[in-house]
Amino acid sequence: KSEEETFLDQFKLKHIIKSYSDHIAVPIFFYDNDNKPSQLNSSSALWKRSKSEITEKQYEEFYKSVSYSADKPWMTFHNNNEGAVEYTNLLFIPSNKSFDLFHPDRKCRVKLYIKKVFIAHEKIDLIPNYLRFLRGIIDSEDLPLNISRETLQHNHILEKIKRSVTSRIISELKKRKDNDFEEYLKFWHNFGMVLKEGMCEATSDHQKLLEVCVFRSALHKKLISLDEYISNAGPEQKNIYFLSGDDPDKLISSPQIEGFLSKKIDVLLFTDTVDDFWVNVNRDYKGFEIKSVTRSDISLDDADNIDYKDKEDKDSASGKTNEKNDKAADLVITFCKESLGDLVKDVKISKKLVESPACLAVGDGAMDIRMERFLVEQKQIQGKTAKILEINFNHPIIRKIATDLEKDIKSEENKNLVLMLHDQACVLEGEPVYDVSAFSKRMNDVIEKNINNNN
Repeated sequence: KSEEETFLDQFKLKHIIKSYSDHIAVPIFFYDNDNKPSQLNSSSALWKRSKSEITEKQYEEFYKSVSYSADKPWMTFHNNNEGAVEYTNLLFIPSNKSFDLFHPDRKCRVKLYIKKVFIAHEKIDLIPNYLRFLRGIIDSEDLPLNISRETLQHNHILEKIKRSVTSRIISELKKRKDNDFEEYLKFWHNFGMVLKEGMCEATSDHQKLLEVCVFRSALHKKLISLDEYISNAGPEQKNIYFLSGDDPDKLISSPQIEGFLSKKIDVLLFTDTVDDFWVNVNRDYKGFEIKSVTRSDISLDDADNIDYKDKEDKDSASGKTNEKNDKAADLVITFCKESLGDLVKDVKISKKLVESPACLAVGDGAMDIRMERFLVEQKQIQGKTAKILEINFNHPIIRKIATDLEKDIKSEENKNLVLMLHDQACVLEGEPVYDVSAFSKRMNDVIEKNINNNN
């Protein structure tokens, strides 16, 4: 047919054959006008050969041919499965991130072969989305060669292959993490955020994924696994504590964790956006509840690693008030509620603050502060909700207010102090200050008063 003359072109034919039939055992020749043959396919499938017959260089060359990348593979997975479903996989994890790793139109880079014939690599559910950094091929012996792309969408054999490959990849990653942690961190820095997406998917094994995840430790100032966190925890600790934010350097100085660190209780710092989502799906790990330190019901008593000289010292460290201070604490709480009004949901005595006077918190079961802020920015919810203000009863500012209230002094100065403490707590959490002008004026008044007193 005249309109199909393009298929007489040697380069067009070579491209088609190299794409779809390069690895079949039958050699394919092209004969030119002089009747000289040239073989267009390699007629050899590297993945069908034994591992012992393949050199590292051959693996690297194959990786570059399927990934179109100049780097070397960080890890190679070459397996022949002969169980309930028969397939061979030759998969690679790259050493570097691809430019389209987070692009909305990213494509699957694992190709499906059937009996060494290339079938497809797009619009098939071959690997889970959170393993999209994988490169390579999967060759099935059970699927028919004439299978349509529509049939591939919901094929039970393909689903079995997907589950088997996924389980093997996660298992091998755990081995690498356990045996060569420093090398594993190279992978984590590239693809850790992608891997954590799997903990938001209903069909993935969340506990297995959590085993291969690592997070920044506020106490040890390095990346650690959840298993290492648990092994370092005190005998009475039942929670895995975390704090979410954008910058680990800022989180390390947050008032939210100063009480934890003073008692040698570790807090994991979550800085990836995906962290805000998976923690809402995964509430526990190996019997430990995964809990944000911004919760108002946090008590450090269940994670006590310090031997206190007496009960009063322990109560002071955990933010408790003794009997003689109960009345003063009630007076301060009532005064703070009157001063702040609808700006706060509640005011409580903090059990975690040590040096800072106040911080924001949310109730048990409420949305975490950073998650709420993200949803507001994405216009998924109307606006932010009022938070709980936790106050440090042992801080000089709070003590000063308590002393005045015991003398029945409800000054405008103390009201401004409470408003300023709330504004500062908002700033520290990245929350908008209700009235910036008023906050600035109150700050200037305090500075001016301090200058006048010094003069």
